Amino acid sequence: MNHSHTRPAFLLMTVLLLAALAASCVMPVAPTPPPASATDTPPSSATVVPQPTAVTPPTGGIEEIAAFCRDYSIRGKEKQAEIPEPSASASQSGEEPAQMVVSPLEGLIYVENQVVLTGQPDQLQEISQAFDLKLRVDEKEAISLGEGRAIQLVYILDDRPVEEVTCLFNQFASAHPELDAAADPNYFFSPAGWQGGGSPWTQNGRWAHTLPGGGLGVAGDSTAFMKQWAFGDAGINLLTNGERQVREDLGKGAQIVILDTSPLPEGDFALERRMGNPTRAAGVGSPDMTITDIPVQDYDACPGLDRYSGKEIVQDISSHGLFVASLAHAVAPQSKIHLMRVLENDGCGDLMTILRGLEKTSTELSHPGASFEESLAGTVVNLSLGVHRPDNACPGNEPECTYALPESVTSLQAMVQRLNDQGAVVVAAAGNDSWDMVTPGESPRGPEIPASDPSVLSVVGSTYEQTRGCYSNQGMVAAPGGNGVNLTTTTMEAGKAISLSPGEVATCVVPGRLDASDAYWCESGNENDCVIGFAYGMDETTGKPGFQYVYWVGTSFAAPLVSGTAALMLDSGMKPADVLATLPTGVDPAGGPSDYLGSGIIDVTKLAQ
Repeated sequence: MNHSHTRPAFLLMTVLLLAALAASCVMPVAPTPPPASATDTPPSSATVVPQPTAVTPPTGGIEEIAAFCRDYSIRGKEKQAEIPEPSASASQSGEEPAQMVVSPLEGLIYVENQVVLTGQPDQLQEISQAFDLKLRVDEKEAISLGEGRAIQLVYILDDRPVEEVTCLFNQFASAHPELDAAADPNYFFSPAGWQGGGSPWTQNGRWAHTLPGGGLGVAGDSTAFMKQWAFGDAGINLLTNGERQVREDLGKGAQIVILDTSPLPEGDFALERRMGNPTRAAGVGSPDMTITDIPVQDYDACPGLDRYSGKEIVQDISSHGLFVASLAHAVAPQSKIHLMRVLENDGCGDLMTILRGLEKTSTELSHPGASFEESLAGTVVNLSLGVHRPDNACPGNEPECTYALPESVTSLQAMVQRLNDQGAVVVAAAGNDSWDMVTPGESPRGPEIPASDPSVLSVVGSTYEQTRGCYSNQGMVAAPGGNGVNLTTTTMEAGKAISLSPGEVATCVVPGRLDASDAYWCESGNENDCVIGFAYGMDETTGKPGFQYVYWVGTSFAAPLVSGTAALMLDSGMKPADVLATLPTGVDPAGGPSDYLGSGIIDVTKLAQ
């Protein structure tokens, strides 16, 4: 891939031959990326993200690519709209099992009529002209990557679907590898992926009942928080008999950036004091957390409909990010936390908003005067969120099985790589998409995007029994995330946690309520199936808002335990590469690859002293 400012000669000839066709294009000249600062321009040794591999690429020119992408997108849209048949094993009594009424993908994958382009703006424009695309660049959204490269949010002004437009850019760039150009749908993001058991969803398409603000039951006070199993020898071994096993002064030189939801307004927040000083390390009243609001669009399509009833059900999980922050703070109480609100209160956001949060990290949280390679030294970025994107193809990768989506998210890879090149460590939840992997010997799914990036530390959710949480995808390392349960209509009242048809079995559900008592699962004798964290929401008993400790489950909450540990390691003098290499070795031997816990459950005492 060529990153020079010299336009390839063959492309100029192509554009000249297609000048008449391009005359009607309404895509304006792309804005010149903002001038690069000393921190903005990566050194020549900085890694460049490769372009996505084309799927069955056409071998001809413009017309062949256009025809391929048109047909490809039609097949993909049809595949996305398919409603799966209920599993034959779902019914044990001969009754008709529950049937979805809406496809599990329809309206949930991306923002309509928007694509995200990455590369040299002039080359991106020329591809647009070659296919007579009607596009409009949002100049306010452009993100500079240095060396003239940029990420742009682009609006589709004609009736071409997102799948076709992204295909045209990526197929043309694949046929001409000299080009620096790629396109992604503006994917929806949310905590823990789009289909799994866990935070905030339960069975595919069904909704769990949570407390206002989020959580699966009230969990007591700061003492209960610090004494939870996740911090003990069944978890990350941070505490033994209530005593901290690593130095309390570690972490002062580190910062943890969390991209997530937030129930709090922008500004400084005394997290340690509000939590009741559970870690006893940070100064009382110190502004140990800063909240930044990245404007998020409010989309009707996300989180969308209950796929079984067809009804729109929206939940408030605004405390998801605060819950994540409290766990990271417990591990590294001396590290400054930056909570960036990139998701709406219902947990929904989009790719471009995530990218802008990462850009703000790259520019505004970098160290003034430092070299590019050291500009984010001591920084950990926590991503307890994932892309709403299905596996791209059926087994065998037959063309008719594909969803017509790019194999990778190039813009996100580029921003993650930029943060790595600046010295940051990026940690991400592996995702909760493996709730249906119940056949003995069946492997869990691989990590979702962005955890699937090899340069990102992907985190599996482990249980009190030191096994993989039944919902959790695979990853590099594991940390406590809690577990799910198996339900039938004989163990719950219909209409509470989820709706089950007679005889139907729901596997690996992370429920809110199970029966007529209105008691939440985690607080009803099942505390060791859940993780405790800090939240702000409405007290269902008093009807008044306030702070409280609550239970929750998911890989979203395993990730910050690893992020906090990484912050301690960075402050002890380790380089980012050393952290990435060492973390998988400092694990509890109870876990291992055969248990799908990555290299094992992290042990803080082996990693930070």
